[in-house]
Amino acid sequence: MSSALENWRTLRENDEVPEPGYFNAMKVTEGIWLAVDGGDRASLLLEVPGGATRVETRARILRPDLQEMEVPGTENMGTLAILSLDDPRFEEVFAAFTDEVVQELDSMLINDRNDALQRLLNIWRYFWTNPDGSLSFEEEIGLFGELLFLLDWLPDVATGVQGWTGGGFRSTTRDFQLQAFDIEVKTARSLPTGITHRIHGLSQLDASADHPLFLFSCAVSPDDESGLTVRELAERVLERINGDPESADLFNGKLASRGYRSDSEKFQALGVDHQRLFRVEGSFPRLDRGSIPGGPPVGIPPEQVNYNLEIAACGGWLVKDTPPMQ
Repeated sequence: MSSALENWRTLRENDEVPEPGYFNAMKVTEGIWLAVDGGDRASLLLEVPGGATRVETRARILRPDLQEMEVPGTENMGTLAILSLDDPRFEEVFAAFTDEVVQELDSMLINDRNDALQRLLNIWRYFWTNPDGSLSFEEEIGLFGELLFLLDWLPDVATGVQGWTGGGFRSTTRDFQLQAFDIEVKTARSLPTGITHRIHGLSQLDASADHPLFLFSCAVSPDDESGLTVRELAERVLERINGDPESADLFNGKLASRGYRSDSEKFQALGVDHQRLFRVEGSFPRLDRGSIPGGPPVGIPPEQVNYNLEIAACGGWLVKDTPPMQ
């Protein structure tokens, strides 16, 4: 169990209910306390320098505050950054976040702590939107294909993490933006009628002459016996970048932006039925801005022109059907 969960449980066993604006608090390291308020809300208190600005959580359920108040356990006044959780369904997520805050900020100078807290909140902010950790099946297989490509096709996973746009984490056209080329990943369910991918907008497969674009096509189907889940793929990525905290933080943040939660029990085991890499160039079957002279009619944004691409028509542009990418 998370240390934070255990400590909040201990604090709630205290019969003394704090007055409004006060906390039952437990010191976990110098300048950091776990606490519960009069409403039994799990809270984190962090001593920061005077004049610090209040952090932004970007989540209504995680309330930030900054107060000049008596430092818990002393009679001295200090400036405390306070995070209080309004929705108990997220308490396990908040506990995991709090454990990381304690680990990261334990040996940090007080003047650096507020900025470090904001950085961690930026990484974790997407976890506060999905208490069930439930991705739709389409979202799940989309993430599965991107993690599969990151693990098996790219020679350097850490560089791949840097170039992975992560979908919701940073809205861009490509799934991977690397120094030498871009990759668009498309994952679909295996169907008897063949593999069809949905292409979104006229820019998604619009390659430039000086920066190659590749399309990675993946097809999957449920496989409870020997399949893999997105959780297993994510854990393998973290194992490969073990010892690189910056890449691990970046990867976790991008996962979170997709609504992924590692403690979900709902992930589907998937088998990979097809994986192929195509070079998007020349007369590759696609629609781009040059396909419609003068552009789409007024009132139809170019990025709203969506269409289906049948992979059977792309054989002439096949680069590889087995990893890794050279």
